Amino acid sequence: MHDLRDAVLPEVPVCHNPDCRESNVVEATFGPGTLWSCAMQDYPPPAPARYDEPYVPYAMGVVDLTEGLRVLGRLSTDDPKSVQVGTSVELVLDTLCHDKDGNEVITWKFRPV
Repeated sequence: MHDLRDAVLPEVPVCHNPDCRESNVVEATFGPGTLWSCAMQDYPPPAPARYDEPYVPYAMGVVDLTEGLRVLGRLSTDDPKSVQVGTSVELVLDTLCHDKDGNEVITWKFRPV
């Protein structure tokens, strides 16, 4: 796992909403949440999705965060079929895949706690 304290999801200096009259971007943190729904991604997704070969199925989940947001994200678990609705999860940084030079491509995921 990687340190989430350095994460940018992505951090931006100004609001990109064309209706904003004033840019007042503030840092936000996301606490733990509860898995509301989940599904297995049993087959390779189409481009531009990235994954290592050979393809390994993974779980996607809809998470209710304690801040009141409902977020879709990939689940970080060794056994994706074991994840159950109602499970407590936390936001983590984890490897998505590797680039052509073998370097890790990092993304955020939800990990059962």
